[in-house]
Amino acid sequence: MDGVSIVTSIITLSKTLQSFARLVADYGAANDTVREIKSTCEFANVILTSIKEQLDAHIEPALLPGAPNGRQQATGTRSTSVDLREVLRNNVSRLQLDVTALVNEVQNLFDPSRPPSLMGEWKSSGRLVWKKTYLEGMHDRIKSKLTHLQLVQNNLTAQANHAAFEPHSPDSVINSLSHLFRSPSQRRTSSDRYARQRLVNAVKERNGKEAEDLLHQVDPNFVSEDNDGLFPLHYAAKNADEPMMLLLLDRGARVDCSHAHPTPLMLALQNTRVAPALTLMSRGANVCQADPVGLKQSPLHVSARQNHYDIVQVLLGCNVDLNVRDREGHTPLFECVKSELRHLVPGDVGVLRILLEREVMGKRANPALGRYKDNFNPLHLAAQKGYVDDLELLLEATKALGDGLGPDSATTWDKKGRSALWYAASEGQVEAIKLLLRYGAQVNRHFQFEGAQQPTALWAMAASTSSAEDKTSGVLALLNAGAKADLGRNAQGQTLLSAMCEMGNASLVRSLLSKGADPRDSDGQGMQAIHHAAKTGNQVIVDILLKCESQTVDINCKDGSGATPLIYAAMNGHDYLVSFLERHQPRPADWRLPDNNESDAFYLACATGHTFCAIYLRALGAEINRPNHRRITPLHIAARGGHFDTVLWLLRNGADKNARAPTASGAELTPDEVAKTSPGIADPGLREAIASLIKHWTPDQAASVRWMITSNLR
Repeated sequence: MDGVSIVTSIITLSKTLQSFARLVADYGAANDTVREIKSTCEFANVILTSIKEQLDAHIEPALLPGAPNGRQQATGTRSTSVDLREVLRNNVSRLQLDVTALVNEVQNLFDPSRPPSLMGEWKSSGRLVWKKTYLEGMHDRIKSKLTHLQLVQNNLTAQANHAAFEPHSPDSVINSLSHLFRSPSQRRTSSDRYARQRLVNAVKERNGKEAEDLLHQVDPNFVSEDNDGLFPLHYAAKNADEPMMLLLLDRGARVDCSHAHPTPLMLALQNTRVAPALTLMSRGANVCQADPVGLKQSPLHVSARQNHYDIVQVLLGCNVDLNVRDREGHTPLFECVKSELRHLVPGDVGVLRILLEREVMGKRANPALGRYKDNFNPLHLAAQKGYVDDLELLLEATKALGDGLGPDSATTWDKKGRSALWYAASEGQVEAIKLLLRYGAQVNRHFQFEGAQQPTALWAMAASTSSAEDKTSGVLALLNAGAKADLGRNAQGQTLLSAMCEMGNASLVRSLLSKGADPRDSDGQGMQAIHHAAKTGNQVIVDILLKCESQTVDINCKDGSGATPLIYAAMNGHDYLVSFLERHQPRPADWRLPDNNESDAFYLACATGHTFCAIYLRALGAEINRPNHRRITPLHIAARGGHFDTVLWLLRNGADKNARAPTASGAELTPDEVAKTSPGIADPGLREAIASLIKHWTPDQAASVRWMITSNLR
């Protein structure tokens, strides 16, 4: 970017900053963070004005040279030079993204026709509730870029004045360039433990004057006695204290000092400010030395995760490995996509773009490299999170790598064979699905492994937890792209249609039927789609299935156990569905049909304690004492289940309390004896109450017994 274009960008950014300040002028007093963001934006305008004046005076930012005194990086042929023109250009453009996003969110906040705002929401009482996490995140982003701009401003001012700043001035971001690279002074050594501890405390407390005095006595290359294994330079790096870092380095501190702990550079990279890390890199810090503990990540991993565009540029200029992997197998590309700092502003893909577009020592970043344990890679992560901008860049990079790589090539699958399309579908990311389909993702890719519940992308989309609207939109996108409605079964042997019937999604059931799904396909238990719909009591879906014109559904179809849809409705207490099926035209359900154990709908309604279903079926003509194939009557089975109300209703309606049914041991028990010995009744009081009710039952006791027993149970 030439001088004219960067000045134009600064003018545009200044106008955007002013626009934001005006929009939130009335709300600064209402929220501390909003007020702080407004103040930071106003200060940024001051910095930008100063930079613009220097550029207008034809003063250009200098190039910060690499490791001084001929020290060469071991990792490549290029040094860690920092081009401040690039720092200026990058941070102006990225700050423009941030502030534009803030302006959009403020406008969303006060315009009901726009999408919901990330900044806050209006309650029904008329009170505005600010979203603190978003505001603080955006404030941190703006402040980090402001420090980069201050670095450029100080450099320009130093050139304009032809003089260095005070070496340890707290107002300087990176201080004077002359102090940045001056040679180490004569050191003195001391074994005075007290002086060492005082130096550590001075560094921690940012007391530059005391630290400078102590460094005349103490060599800074020692491990603190605070049991954390850190050197004084570590503490300065953790504090992002550039003046202190420069003081220690000038007095001989080793830039890569470490004692089985992260280097100062790794600690400096954890900050939102880049100046401390640039200071260490300009002094020759090893840019490839990984963290010896934890995930064992490299500086490039941390810089990508922290969204440090300028540092990533410098690191790539040092020929670091783009595909270096940490202990879990994550690459810097993975950390970049995972970064939560970046996604406050979805359009901020600068770090990702440079990682993908740069070629280092003949190699490019590979989006197909994933975690060691499952090969979950950046493509999968971007698809799963719905980061469409990231995903498109990754897909383009994958295509550019050649060798047959694509969104569905075997090298981009995880270890279970799942593709990026599957991951997008599993989280209901409709826009990511559409993008992947445009790039040629295989819509009918079918993977199988033990316990697989969603064997295709269509399965994954239908089973996602997204909104009903997004779910329907995603399923239709896949179906319209050629997804087969009847492809694949889950671990229970269910078809997708059966699973949707069980989940109760009527709109997806209609879509699947319209694309040729067969409602008569059965699962591992012989259950058809209508059985699942009846089991959950979904009358709408049952009606849709019965009205299916392409394949006729038998209203009396039986599953592997011989149960009909009406039996499932009765045994699950859906009396309204029992009535619907029994009255259905042109062919009503046959409520008399038993299952393979000769248990009919009435018997199973009593077994599960659904008295209203039993009453309805009794009114149709069900036999109250009809046993199953083991001579167990409805009264026996209701007593065994502990269903007091059902037992009482059966007795009132003439159930035989003296009927005997055989047990596994060969003994024949009456219903009261079954109740006494039933393992299905956890409450001893209920067990005894049911047994007593049956044993002492006489028809003339009906009204008084119900009151007496239920009051005793309270």
